[in-house]
Amino acid sequence: MNYFWEGHKRKNTGTVKWDGQKNPNALPFWVADSDYETAPEVVKAFIDRSEQGHFGYQLTQDDYYRAVISWHQKRYGTEIQKNWIIPLPGVVTSIKQAIDLWTAPGDKVLIQTPVYFQFHRVITLSKRTLVENKLRLNNNRYEMDFADLEEKFKEGVKMMILCSPHNPVGRVWHQEELEQVLVLCRKYGVILISDEIHGDLIMPKYRFVSVNSLTEEDDLVMVSTAPSKTFNLAGLKSAYVIIKNSRLREEYQNHLNAAFLPGINVFGLLGTQVAYAKGEKWVIAQNKHLWTNYNYLRKKLNKEVPEVKIADLEGTYLVWLDLTYLNRTSADLVSFLSQEGLTVNDGSTFGRDFQGFIRFNIACSFSQLAKGTELLIAALKKMEKNP
Repeated sequence: MNYFWEGHKRKNTGTVKWDGQKNPNALPFWVADSDYETAPEVVKAFIDRSEQGHFGYQLTQDDYYRAVISWHQKRYGTEIQKNWIIPLPGVVTSIKQAIDLWTAPGDKVLIQTPVYFQFHRVITLSKRTLVENKLRLNNNRYEMDFADLEEKFKEGVKMMILCSPHNPVGRVWHQEELEQVLVLCRKYGVILISDEIHGDLIMPKYRFVSVNSLTEEDDLVMVSTAPSKTFNLAGLKSAYVIIKNSRLREEYQNHLNAAFLPGINVFGLLGTQVAYAKGEKWVIAQNKHLWTNYNYLRKKLNKEVPEVKIADLEGTYLVWLDLTYLNRTSADLVSFLSQEGLTVNDGSTFGRDFQGFIRFNIACSFSQLAKGTELLIAALKKMEKNP
């Protein structure tokens, strides 16, 4: 599929990634969506549906549920049931509803930093107490600190939000790690919310394990995911949660009903259904391309700027770069790189202890990745000469 290698015209189309930059002429490596046209089967389905000309209220039909169930069985080896699935407009929206339902103001909600900045925001804006279980770096690979996690649980944590695979450090958690998390959650009665939106973006030699494959029906667990990262469908606002526990599921559905939270629009439902039913070959080709992009970036940085520490990429298309050797804040790095023609994410927004880090999105054409790598290397060398 050659279009993963070619440039795609997204500028001046109203996209946040391209048209929301401070420097409108910069190359964007920030917002976590890709630059690829989605699977052609999805595009065709949208065209066919739009030609019907009517867009009234839409039922969530069995074809949607069958596609979700089949995808989870085929891709993850996980058996789920139709009544466990609840469609929603977004993953963060689903997490916000879980926080509101199962915790109270002041309750402790735990995250594993550095982690997706919206986790920080949804906790603090909900007036809950944010608790950090900081990941440990071991040979360019981040690991969970289980001793610290248990200590935090002992102090009364009510809920844990797990990022699996992990944004921004690129870890795909092993089954043994997930089992240990579940053991601690059961021991201390902690509700586990697992964000698995990057579960399809897995690099060669790694295997994604969904928490759902390890849980019992009485476990206090909710999985939230979506096809949006996998198929570049974020603008459709189409996600879903999977809740095996019947009591939690009933409570959650009743909460959504009381909140009058809207379901998924007609194209969100259709996009999810067709992507999961017909898009697997497209995903496999995309992941191969992402792996090529990552290895190019890593090899060039290792050769030209060996001081940069690059986290191993096991999953996602987000590369975590440690630039602390430059002794600059993340905000300074982002500002300077923007002036030099690159937009990246400020690492300190993922955790207060990560000044001097940036996140770099490699889900773009190879030509853009190569150009961006050249600009990044030149900018880093310039900063090194002018501290």
